[in-house]
Amino acid sequence: LSASYYALDLASANENVEINCKNTTIHGWSAINVHSPNLKANFENCTLIGTNTHSGPSDGFATVVVNQVSAGNPSATGASGGVFTFKDCRIEANRTGTASQYFMSIRAINTTVDVENCTFFVNGEQIAATQEALSPYVSVYGGEVADTFKFTIH
Repeated sequence: LSASYYALDLASANENVEINCKNTTIHGWSAINVHSPNLKANFENCTLIGTNTHSGPSDGFATVVVNQVSAGNPSATGASGGVFTFKDCRIEANRTGTASQYFMSIRAINTTVDVENCTFFVNGEQIAATQEALSPYVSVYGGEVADTFKFTIH
Protein backbone atom coordinates (compact mmCIF):
# COMPACT_ATOMS: atom_id res chain seq x y z
CA LEU A 1 0.00 0.00 0.00
CA SER A 2 1.61 3.25 -1.10
CA ALA A 3 0.53 6.89 -1.34
CA SER A 4 2.09 10.34 -1.70
CA TYR A 5 0.59 11.53 1.58
CA TYR A 6 -1.35 9.21 3.91
CA ALA A 7 -1.19 5.58 2.86
CA LEU A 8 -3.61 4.41 5.55
CA ASP A 9 -5.81 7.32 6.69
CA LEU A 10 -8.40 6.60 9.36
CA ALA A 11 -11.14 9.22 9.29
CA SER A 12 -12.30 11.05 12.37
CA ALA A 13 -15.97 10.05 12.07
CA ASN A 14 -15.11 6.42 12.84
CA GLU A 15 -14.90 5.15 16.41
CA ASN A 16 -13.71 1.85 17.87
CA VAL A 17 -12.11 0.62 14.63
CA GLU A 18 -9.93 -2.49 14.78
CA ILE A 19 -7.20 -3.10 12.22
CA ASN A 20 -5.13 -6.26 11.87
CA CYS A 21 -2.32 -6.14 9.28
CA LYS A 22 0.09 -8.98 8.60
CA ASN A 23 2.90 -9.28 6.08
CA THR A 24 2.13 -5.87 4.56
CA THR A 25 4.24 -2.95 3.38
CA ILE A 26 2.72 0.49 3.89
CA HIS A 27 4.52 3.57 2.52
CA GLY A 28 3.68 7.27 2.45
CA TRP A 29 4.52 10.65 3.95
CA SER A 30 2.67 8.99 6.80
CA ALA A 31 2.19 5.23 6.54
CA ILE A 32 -0.64 5.53 9.10
CA ASN A 33 -2.53 8.75 9.89
CA VAL A 34 -5.17 8.30 12.61
CA HIS A 35 -8.06 10.57 13.58
CA SER A 36 -10.30 7.74 14.90
CA PRO A 37 -10.86 7.53 18.67
CA ASN A 38 -10.38 4.19 20.44
CA LEU A 39 -8.58 2.56 17.52
CA LYS A 40 -7.05 -0.89 18.06
CA ALA A 41 -4.31 -1.46 15.48
CA ASN A 42 -2.19 -4.62 15.29
CA PHE A 43 0.71 -4.91 12.86
CA GLU A 44 2.64 -8.15 12.54
CA ASN A 45 5.61 -8.71 10.24
CA CYS A 46 4.88 -5.43 8.44
CA THR A 47 7.12 -2.78 6.95
CA LEU A 48 5.97 0.77 7.69
CA ILE A 49 7.81 3.46 5.74
CA GLY A 50 7.39 7.19 6.18
CA THR A 51 9.17 9.44 3.68
CA ASN A 52 9.13 13.21 4.01
CA THR A 53 10.09 15.07 0.83
CA HIS A 54 9.15 18.51 2.22
CA SER A 55 11.47 21.29 3.32
CA GLY A 56 9.15 23.75 5.07
CA PRO A 57 9.69 24.42 8.78
CA SER A 58 6.15 23.28 9.59
CA ASP A 59 6.24 20.19 7.35
CA GLY A 60 7.67 17.75 9.88
CA PHE A 61 5.67 14.53 10.05
CA ALA A 62 5.91 10.87 11.06
CA THR A 63 5.50 7.32 9.83
CA VAL A 64 2.70 6.81 12.39
CA VAL A 65 0.60 9.86 13.35
CA VAL A 66 -2.07 9.83 16.07
CA ASN A 67 -3.93 13.13 15.70
CA GLN A 68 -5.52 15.54 18.11
CA VAL A 69 -9.07 16.86 17.74
CA SER A 70 -10.22 17.69 14.21
CA ALA A 71 -13.43 18.76 12.51
CA GLY A 72 -16.06 16.03 12.46
CA ASN A 73 -14.38 13.94 15.15
CA PRO A 74 -16.91 12.37 17.51
CA SER A 75 -14.37 12.62 20.32
CA ALA A 76 -13.57 15.97 21.91
CA THR A 77 -10.06 14.63 22.47
CA GLY A 78 -9.25 13.50 18.92
CA ALA A 79 -7.86 10.02 18.33
CA SER A 80 -7.64 9.38 22.07
CA GLY A 81 -7.60 5.89 23.51
CA GLY A 82 -5.69 4.31 20.63
CA VAL A 83 -3.78 1.07 21.21
CA PHE A 84 -1.07 0.20 18.67
CA THR A 85 0.81 -3.09 18.65
CA PHE A 86 3.80 -3.67 16.38
CA LYS A 87 5.29 -7.17 16.36
CA ASP A 88 8.24 -8.26 14.18
CA CYS A 89 7.93 -5.07 12.09
CA ARG A 90 10.40 -2.84 10.29
CA ILE A 91 9.63 0.84 10.86
CA GLU A 92 11.40 3.51 8.79
CA ALA A 93 11.61 7.30 9.02
CA ASN A 94 13.17 8.78 5.88
CA ARG A 95 13.51 12.28 4.58
CA THR A 96 14.76 13.74 1.32
CA GLY A 97 13.99 17.38 2.21
CA THR A 98 14.93 19.30 5.34
CA ALA A 99 11.68 18.79 7.29
CA SER A 100 11.75 16.31 10.19
CA GLN A 101 10.44 12.78 9.86
CA TYR A 102 9.70 10.86 13.06
CA PHE A 103 8.75 7.24 13.64
CA MET A 104 5.72 8.39 15.60
CA SER A 105 3.94 11.64 16.31
CA ILE A 106 1.61 11.23 19.28
CA ARG A 107 -0.84 14.13 19.51
CA ALA A 108 -3.83 12.53 21.29
CA ILE A 109 -4.26 11.58 24.93
CA ASN A 110 -4.33 8.03 26.27
CA THR A 111 -2.32 6.52 23.42
CA THR A 112 -0.61 3.18 24.03
CA VAL A 113 2.14 1.80 21.80
CA ASP A 114 3.59 -1.69 22.33
CA VAL A 115 6.59 -2.69 20.21
CA GLU A 116 7.92 -6.24 20.17
CA ASN A 117 10.96 -7.45 18.24
CA CYS A 118 10.92 -4.59 15.70
CA THR A 119 13.74 -2.92 13.80
CA PHE A 120 13.99 0.82 13.22
CA PHE A 121 15.73 2.67 10.39
CA VAL A 122 16.43 6.38 9.90
CA ASN A 123 17.42 7.27 6.34
CA GLY A 124 18.56 3.69 5.73
CA GLU A 125 20.60 3.30 8.93
CA GLN A 126 19.39 0.95 11.63
CA ILE A 127 19.17 2.35 15.15
CA ALA A 128 18.83 0.46 18.41
CA ALA A 129 15.32 -0.49 19.53
CA THR A 130 15.67 1.13 22.95
CA GLN A 131 13.80 3.99 24.63
CA GLU A 132 16.97 6.10 24.58
CA ALA A 133 17.78 5.57 20.89
CA LEU A 134 14.17 5.99 19.72
CA SER A 135 13.39 9.02 21.91
CA PRO A 136 14.52 11.68 19.35
CA TYR A 137 12.28 10.02 16.73
CA VAL A 138 9.10 9.79 18.80
CA SER A 139 7.38 13.18 18.95
CA VAL A 140 4.91 13.49 21.81
CA TYR A 141 2.87 16.64 22.29
CA GLY A 142 3.27 18.11 25.78
CA GLY A 143 0.96 18.32 28.76
CA GLU A 144 -1.75 15.71 29.10
CA VAL A 145 -0.67 13.90 25.91
CA ALA A 146 2.80 13.24 27.33
CA ASP A 147 1.39 12.39 30.75
CA THR A 148 -0.94 9.71 29.35
CA PHE A 149 1.30 8.21 26.63
CA LYS A 150 2.43 4.61 27.26
CA PHE A 151 5.31 3.31 25.13
CA THR A 152 6.70 -0.19 25.71
CA ILE A 153 9.54 -1.89 23.85
CA HIS A 154 10.15 -5.64 24.22
